[in-house]
Amino acid sequence: MSLSFERRRTEATAGRGRRVLWTSPYFPWPANNGGMTRQYGLLRSLAALGHRITLLALAREMPTQAAIDHLAGFLEQVIVVPRRARTSAATLLAAMASLDRPAVATVNGCNADYARHFARLLAAGGWDLVQVEHSYSVEPLQAALAAARTPWLITEHNVESRLVSLQYAQLPAPLRVLARLDRLRAERWERQVLRRADCIVAVTPQDEAAFIALGARRTAVVPNCVDTATFAVGRPVAAERRLVFLGNYNYAPNRDAVMWLAETIMPLIWRAEPGARLRLCGSSMPVAWAARWPDPRLEWVGYTPSVLSAHAEASAFIAPLRAGGGSKLKVLEAMASGLPVIGTPQAVSGLEVSAGENFVGGTEGAEDIAAAAVKVLRDPALAARIGEQGRRYVARHHNWSAAAAILEAQWERLSASAVMHA
Repeated sequence: MSLSFERRRTEATAGRGRRVLWTSPYFPWPANNGGMTRQYGLLRSLAALGHRITLLALAREMPTQAAIDHLAGFLEQVIVVPRRARTSAATLLAAMASLDRPAVATVNGCNADYARHFARLLAAGGWDLVQVEHSYSVEPLQAALAAARTPWLITEHNVESRLVSLQYAQLPAPLRVLARLDRLRAERWERQVLRRADCIVAVTPQDEAAFIALGARRTAVVPNCVDTATFAVGRPVAAERRLVFLGNYNYAPNRDAVMWLAETIMPLIWRAEPGARLRLCGSSMPVAWAARWPDPRLEWVGYTPSVLSAHAEASAFIAPLRAGGGSKLKVLEAMASGLPVIGTPQAVSGLEVSAGENFVGGTEGAEDIAAAAVKVLRDPALAARIGEQGRRYVARHHNWSAAAAILEAQWERLSASAVMHA
């Protein structure tokens, strides 16, 4: 079963821009994680520039009619295909049996119905290019891409092979041996897939360098961005003495950050500031956490309908991230809300920020992070200054219109190159 919705192009958009087939291993609206937010921001901005985009997306749970209608309001066509459950016997067996692809590529990619839809769309012709989100979703697209002459690019949100060890580190010890095997498969898969694509779009210059080392033929950097107008109303509330962290807890670096906060960092903060609180928001939060760390100063909120609601009545945003890739949308959104950000170097990776100017921290140790948090909680003037500097930085360097223009330039280069070699 799949759902397909198409809108008629108006005279204002017909005949303008490129015709693009955009594939995603998840449906990007409502946007409740960084990958969704990035795709939604770019899709909307590129459609506004006159590009005619068809979205082919997998979905763990089929989206509501309202969600589909929202995207269909600015995309040419929206096609949604159900994704097999990650824990299904067929998925787990295929992930364990595969010798040439990592588990994430099996779980998020292998789907015969998705492959058929993609092959049918591509064979119909008329596409200027194909945009693929995440290398781990390429598997069902490979045969059709190889048979076609349509240029294609991958947006890689992280260096996926670097995340494998952390994903497995939280398994029981006897199963961690799987991490070594899957990391080898992930590295092999990345090298194969990244070399085939006509262009690899990275989120940060650091990730771009990694993709070049893996053999990518052409690369570009399209940064993560924020709808700054939405967050302009945000303000830190110093009197609340509340830190906040937000994330999708299917993502291992976010789980690691929360466990480090609850186990080590917050007890260090409480020694100096016993009234400090930590609000923890986001989707897929493990229910066992509240029982494991029952201190009432830890507010286990879970999913919130909007990022702004998570930021409400917060004094600062704390992001003790020790792994990951790309730039962190959660951090950019906090800055756009005017919240001072307390974080590790990984939290601000890919951002041109300076500790003490537009964020606080910049070191790896739990004691240093706790000391930075105490400093912000005790000095409202410092918190307000850092928050406003962060807001100004995001407004200058991380807006979707600018990012869309960078990606559009890559589309033009690929399309022009395809015409020259036709």
